[in-house]
Amino acid sequence: MRIESAAIGDRGCKLFGVHSTGHEVALAEEVHVNVILPLRGRVDVATKTSDWTAGVGDLLVFGPNERRTIVAPDQAGLYEALLLAIPRDALGGEVAAEPGRLARAGEAAALAREMSDLMALLRRGAASGETLAVAAEQLTGRLAAALAETRPGRRAATGSLAQLGRAEAFMEAHAGLPIRIESVAAEAGLSVRGLQATFRRYRGLTPHQALTRARLEQVRLRLVRGDPDDRVTDLALQCGFTHLGRFSQTYAARFGESPSATLRRAQSG
Repeated sequence: MRIESAAIGDRGCKLFGVHSTGHEVALAEEVHVNVILPLRGRVDVATKTSDWTAGVGDLLVFGPNERRTIVAPDQAGLYEALLLAIPRDALGGEVAAEPGRLARAGEAAALAREMSDLMALLRRGAASGETLAVAAEQLTGRLAAALAETRPGRRAATGSLAQLGRAEAFMEAHAGLPIRIESVAAEAGLSVRGLQATFRRYRGLTPHQALTRARLEQVRLRLVRGDPDDRVTDLALQCGFTHLGRFSQTYAARFGESPSATLRRAQSG
């Protein structure tokens, strides 16, 4: 078995890459909420209350608990997975009290993508301390939102347009920083659930989608400034985008041109 590990930011978040030909391990997790994302093979997890099986395409989440994990390789004899560990306290009110499977849709799907994107960035050695700090807040917020989506019976009151405006202004002012959705909600005077309900009602977006738009606007402002030493990669990473290919696609869909085209025009003008 081989394990890659990286600390993300300074709040105790960690990302692991697990590679194995098959193993069994028992552990007692006291602090972190764990998300397991199998990439090859299958994992069987037994807790005191339930048993879970996950394969490629599944996403399992566990709060602090005791569990036994058995992994089975695929037909090529390999098991690979990503494991995200986030301190329980960092998640605020949204904590995985019981084990469960997150449907690969909405915030959970985005969480899985961002875990994969960040590991690819780490393996290339292209993640600065600033980028990791942003990534930690993004992953924490994604997990909190994904957990909230699994509890549809708990409804939150929608905020006002004025509260929405405060949230959007805060996002725009801090788009290039590692801000948390909890901080945006607090600025607007809403709970995280209330913030989600407000953005869905008035904008048809999740808060994270709105934050991504704010970050795109921040990148564009820097690109159109066209400083001679600017590079698209550097600006994208500084504004919290960890998957550069996906960033370019999203930017082009938003502004009708590639980020490199924006920068070339600005630097030549």
